[in-house]
Amino acid sequence: DKTSFIVGGRSTYSGWLLRHLDSKQLQNSTASFYDITGNISHKVNDNNNLYISAYGSKDRFTLNNDTAYSYRDQNASFKWKHLFSNKFYGVATVGYSHYNYAVESDENPVEAFAMDADIRQINGKLDFSYFPNSRHTLNAGGHVTRYDLSPGRFRPIGEGSRERNIWAVIDQAEASRALRAVHSSFYLSPQTLSIGVIGPG
Repeated sequence: DKTSFIVGGRSTYSGWLLRHLDSKQLQNSTASFYDITGNISHKVNDNNNLYISAYGSKDRFTLNNDTAYSYRDQNASFKWKHLFSNKFYGVATVGYSHYNYAVESDENPVEAFAMDADIRQINGKLDFSYFPNSRHTLNAGGHVTRYDLSPGRFRPIGEGSRERNIWAVIDQAEASRALRAVHSSFYLSPQTLSIGVIGPG
């Protein structure tokens, strides 16, 4: 048996339950979820083994046909295990993950919008284990991770929607100057301005 695999999935019937409740508000609501996972392992030879795993999921719900909220998660990893001797082996792993959060509303076409944010991660890991005798184990390795953050995109989606979004990442020391500039530009303007600040707590 050189190769083995397993695949699994889940879902929910929450949407069906909501449609059969007495509340009209809940009947007009939706809820859905699913996830899929898979794992493959392969024995190349007595000294080398490969492992691949992947996972994906999505949640989405609305309340009374109003704003829709959704969450998506995807990740995958590849692992190679090499046996140098019966006392020494190493494992190399690379992985990728992506998380997405989205909000969408089209109840009022003039103010209809969609907003989403992302977090992406790529990582690499190297581990070594050495067993000099039955009483001692030596472990060593390294780990590196790269993060890509998208604080959010905001865009109009409805007929005649006037929503606009401008976002920028600024240094904390420049925050006061940036807010004064925004205030000066919009204080005497007939437009409506909403400001959101995202940063470390």
